[in-house]
Amino acid sequence: MDSPQVRFQGFSLPSHTSFAAGTYSVTLFIRAPNGLQRASELISNCPCQTDARKFAIEYGMAQIAERPLPDAAWA
Repeated sequence: MDSPQVRFQGFSLPSHTSFAAGTYSVTLFIRAPNGLQRASELISNCPCQTDARKFAIEYGMAQIAERPLPDAAWA
């Protein structure tokens, strides 16, 4: 399932979540203002879709702002 795009410092942060084997996985895409795009590694074993999306967005914002990456609360 695709989530609404979040914008941060000119970047777009769309994500895609999926459900399998009782947990959610999410892939985050980071689109730069110049059009370049990269995808994160698959983030898996999330307990719920909302947590998966929230973590992916926090992860993307940290990458863009060059801050330490967040830890998953459920890990």
